[in-house]
Amino acid sequence: MAKDLLKMDLYGLLGVENTATTKEIKKAYRQKALTCHPDKNPDNPKAVELFHQLSQALEVLTDAAARAAYDKICAAKKFGGQRGKLRPRLRKRCISAEHLRKR
Repeated sequence: MAKDLLKMDLYGLLGVENTATTKEIKKAYRQKALTCHPDKNPDNPKAVELFHQLSQALEVLTDAAARAAYDKICAAKKFGGQRGKLRPRLRKRCISAEHLRKR
């Protein structure tokens, strides 16, 4: 998997939930691909890039092993972000409790 794929929300790009079936993912891909296909949007230079990203998202999310790896990485990122947010609150509580004990 390319690093830029890991930075993107592939489910959001296709407009599906992370619990979507392969059939739903393919259907969403077809609908999005029709709107941003480079042949239908020759004046839009971003259409090529978006179409390429959609193709990569389809490739990852329809392969069971690649999807499992992507989901695992996303879950780790989400958990890591939450863990960092909780720590300052815990520190404040500990410091406050120690401060009260010293009084």
